[in-house]
Amino acid sequence: MIGITCSYIPIQVINGFGEEFERIKASVSSSESSAHLSHNICFMAKSIYSKILKGGYEAVIMTSCCDAMRRAAENLQLRGNKVLVLHVPRKNDEHAVKYFAAQLRKLVKELEGILNKKFKQVRECGTVKKLGSGGVLVNLTQLTPQTDKVIEIIKGTGMHAIINSCSDYRTSIHVRKSGDYFTVLARACLNKIPCSRMLSHNPERILKLVREADGKGVINISPKFCDNMQYDKSLLSKALKDEGVPFLALDVDELINEGQLKTRIQAFKEMLE
Repeated sequence: MIGITCSYIPIQVINGFGEEFERIKASVSSSESSAHLSHNICFMAKSIYSKILKGGYEAVIMTSCCDAMRRAAENLQLRGNKVLVLHVPRKNDEHAVKYFAAQLRKLVKELEGILNKKFKQVRECGTVKKLGSGGVLVNLTQLTPQTDKVIEIIKGTGMHAIINSCSDYRTSIHVRKSGDYFTVLARACLNKIPCSRMLSHNPERILKLVREADGKGVINISPKFCDNMQYDKSLLSKALKDEGVPFLALDVDELINEGQLKTRIQAFKEMLE
């Protein structure tokens, strides 16, 4: 079993070894993660760190998506865990594609050494997921028990939630059938719907999603201490306000205050009516 932590890790690489994989998702952290990592690292990084620390994976692939995940990967490597780090550029231009293709080749070589298997190219991309329509666009990172609870509260008010998440909508990529394999794969990954760490993720991109989905407003759910989403939130708030799109920003931690969330979400719904 191969563990992966990010939607920018192409599943074609895992399938090319004939291995099963699991997307390691955040839930709750452990005392070990709190002892090993800084207190101002988000609960998602701490929770993923805890799961990897327990073992059960032949190898784990993480990405350099943020400083918190880089610190988690370094700590795991120091403790002897087989953790490989895929460096993902923040841009999607041709220089970035060339760099990322080289990173994918390096990742495959490392996996060949760990798994003692030869890699076979796989180009299938699976079903490309569709974004819903006619509701409130909920913008977040991966789905966790905490964000599931927030979405449940949103739906409980009668609002339809259109989920823009790297656990679902942002996971699909188109892979061309011709061309250098790693270049094609790198370009497909870097040009999928971006997350907040990518420079191509900007307020205009979210506004486009809102228009395409006939969205009535945007609810942004970000983990506490997430630098990428906190920076993104301020830019998004201004852009949506200028366009007259209602916006609600929610920060979540490992333990959430349901009563406070219900009050804020209900007030947002009433503003839309």
